[in-house]
Amino acid sequence: MGYRHTQVGGVMLALFVLVGAMLVGLMLPMWSRGRTFSVLLTTIIFILFVSTFSTLTVEVGDGKLAFRFGIGLYGRSYPLADIQSVCEVHNPWYYMWGVKLVPGGWLYAVGPGSAVEIIFSNGKQIRLGTDDPAGLRTAIEAWIR
Repeated sequence: MGYRHTQVGGVMLALFVLVGAMLVGLMLPMWSRGRTFSVLLTTIIFILFVSTFSTLTVEVGDGKLAFRFGIGLYGRSYPLADIQSVCEVHNPWYYMWGVKLVPGGWLYAVGPGSAVEIIFSNGKQIRLGTDDPAGLRTAIEAWIR
């Protein structure tokens, strides 16, 4: 791969720590009452969620644009030949983060702010949140020209 960058969602991690602390406070009484299964299941789900959505890795090379969240449970890949244009954008604060449908297409992000908007030759559009928009745009442009 020619370009590879991982963004750590700092706000997302802080939110997870806060929610995790609240869960511990709620789960301790359940643990003492013998509800071990409920506590373990909640803990496992929380850890999977955090490990899946706390980072976003983007790779450009070998004829494809690929990205995946966290440990790789969710990701996508697109042929670079299908990309028509790419530009740096700044997401409005209310787009926040996550995987969601926004006006024009899908947003994939682990933090608010900068992103790269990618328009495909079929009209499909996505936004990839990144803390390195210039690097990602340059890497994609090098392959599509």
